[in-house]
Amino acid sequence: MTDPTHALLVATDSTVIYGDSVSELVDHLLDGHSAAALDEQLEMRLEALANAAAHAQAAVLADHPVEGLDEDTLTVFMHDRLATVIAFEEYDGEIPLFLLATSYAPFSAVPAPAGKAIVWLDPSTELTFLQSLGATGAVELLVRE
Repeated sequence: MTDPTHALLVATDSTVIYGDSVSELVDHLLDGHSAAALDEQLEMRLEALANAAAHAQAAVLADHPVEGLDEDTLTVFMHDRLATVIAFEEYDGEIPLFLLATSYAPFSAVPAPAGKAIVWLDPSTELTFLQSLGATGAVELLVRE
């Protein structure tokens, strides 16, 4: 029996999930993921990332003053990422903005906005899903060579 090559540190409860592949880790996080059809798997990852984005965005906003932000900027920060895609050209603020990559080009017809403070979350593969969860601070992915 070999030691697992992958580990996922879960920030919310400090648990560690071990597995021999990213698929095993995702299956631990998303009940029924491995048994679902590919399009359903993507939808499961998308929903999980939308929730993680909302939590990360709220945490970031709680740590930054929002008094000077206009209503349009606040709308972009607080929108439901599953239900709504907000089109805008650029975001140059200092507060990180968490967006789902699959809501924008090349995954959709909505052009992707530019900006250094945009944190793109990508559910398209199991690996990009875990990396995106890492970008929100929800988990840390560790892989042994």
